[in-house]
Amino acid sequence: MRDLSVIFIAVFTLAVVLAVPAAAEIQLEAEMATHFQDVENDLSQEMGFNEALFNLKVSGSVNPDVDGYVELLTSTAGDQEIDVYQAYMSHDELFTIGIFPVNARIGRFQLNYGQQRGRSSNNADVQSNSLVGNSLVDLVGSQTGLEFYGQYLDYGWSVAVTNGLEGSDFSDERDLALNIQFTGEFLPGLTGALSYHTVSHSEPDIPDDILESNFGFNRFAREVYSVAGAHTAPDLSGHEVDALQLDLSYDFLPLTGLPIGLYLNYGTLDVNAPGVPLASGIYEEFEVDYMTFEARYDFTPRSWFALRYTDMTIDPDEATQSSGDVDRLQVGFGHELGQNVIAKLEYVTQDVDDDVFAFYDLIRGEDLTEFDGVVGEVSIRF
Repeated sequence: MRDLSVIFIAVFTLAVVLAVPAAAEIQLEAEMATHFQDVENDLSQEMGFNEALFNLKVSGSVNPDVDGYVELLTSTAGDQEIDVYQAYMSHDELFTIGIFPVNARIGRFQLNYGQQRGRSSNNADVQSNSLVGNSLVDLVGSQTGLEFYGQYLDYGWSVAVTNGLEGSDFSDERDLALNIQFTGEFLPGLTGALSYHTVSHSEPDIPDDILESNFGFNRFAREVYSVAGAHTAPDLSGHEVDALQLDLSYDFLPLTGLPIGLYLNYGTLDVNAPGVPLASGIYEEFEVDYMTFEARYDFTPRSWFALRYTDMTIDPDEATQSSGDVDRLQVGFGHELGQNVIAKLEYVTQDVDDDVFAFYDLIRGEDLTEFDGVVGEVSIRF
């Protein structure tokens, strides 16, 4: 099927052009980032500057209720293709249920799953991340579909039906995905979210080239920790996936005046694929449990220290009678050099149990590696 993102970009562009005589509001935002690293593992040591990364965001209001948004990603690496990360139209207060307004958006959009997106990096969109790299587990960024969402006082909700994988491909043989999230601010500075995602890729005759992992381990990390095996994700081809994540964050500033922020999440992925062979073996069922703890202290209005610890446990099926952990520790410093210009420095170390090495080798034919080193980043937003 033709890439639907192209259609949504065309619809958005046409709507903006038609709305210009009516003084439509159009906003442009560009971001650029580059990294330096000295990271070592058992296989190699990578040192030097990585390629430059670029994001371009375009938003426009066709009228007070209808908006369009496009986000493009590219870099100086490889074939330098432009990736359409998001391209959607949204409508505020499309209808109401009682006293509750319901908003909608259609197109390719970033899923509302967890709260780590406001703390992680996506290509050159890095300035909301207190550190350089991301945590171990993250839902694939954007999918194509329809979402309804709303807000009442300090509580919000969203329900999305999507194609179930990154990109804009739909297939008759693959079920649609369901994504649900509830959010709330319970006390000044204390917020939380409960997210659920489910999808089935269980049909064995779906072409391999459209079977991509829904969840990325070390999501986007290859741009930062570019050592062999640092970025790997279990291949969920032929699997049914149920995922649940709880997030809590607390900003001490509103109640105590202390410039300290804490963040915690816990999530679980249940993966089931009866009788489906993966690489060199068969894993009928396995579970991934993970947690992330993050703390940030702003010791001046423009400088901060940050720490993040992620633990991921992979529990394969009963045939192996084994499980294993992956641990990642990140400690870093950030400073705002000027308006919208930020520099960061981070030390990172990752430990992997032997059983997890074996698990990855079985389902992917490659290893999830241990590594440690220092990475730096400079970014600008304009």
